[in-house]
Amino acid sequence: LTDYESKLRTANRTDKHITSTTQFIRWIAEHAGFNTAADITADGVNRYAGKLRDDGRAARTVQAHLNAIKGFTKWLTEHHKLPRDPLASVKKPNPKSDRRRERRMLLPEEWRLLEAATEAGPERYGMTGGERLLLYRTAIQTGLRSSELRSLTRGRLYFDSSPPYITCKAGSTKNRKDARQYIQPELAATLKAHIATKAPKASVFNL
Repeated sequence: LTDYESKLRTANRTDKHITSTTQFIRWIAEHAGFNTAADITADGVNRYAGKLRDDGRAARTVQAHLNAIKGFTKWLTEHHKLPRDPLASVKKPNPKSDRRRERRMLLPEEWRLLEAATEAGPERYGMTGGERLLLYRTAIQTGLRSSELRSLTRGRLYFDSSPPYITCKAGSTKNRKDARQYIQPELAATLKAHIATKAPKASVFNL
């Protein structure tokens, strides 16, 4: 498993993905009693998946756990650590069949309520209401995810262009490609004032 973790790091997967993947594999191994790679069986993994379902876990959660260990056994087989993939027959559930939260866009009237509540709100997690509001505005205009927003530094903001834009390096994006997101001049001016005293490599937001 340590070797597999090294493989994931070499593939430039995020720390969050690596941590969750190895943790899921350990949980399954502990529940099913797998001590060595040769102990892994489809029955043991299916029993674990059944327990998750019995505990009321969503199909997406069950799928994530199965993805982790199926990726592990596939790697074990490809590197001749196992003669065949013991989990080739294990089927993953369709998350669309049991979606607990439906994603949708934030409505304009909802944004106005959030904007007012945040701006007048107290400091939370070391961020003032004004800084959190700037974070939300940036997230909405760019569509950047949490990890991508965390990776932003002053040197990734380009205000002199027309229009101004923000860049995100491939190592922080979901599709592992450099991203350029254009923003409105009003947001650019607010961000420029926000980072005026920050070092070039300093994080834009105190997340």
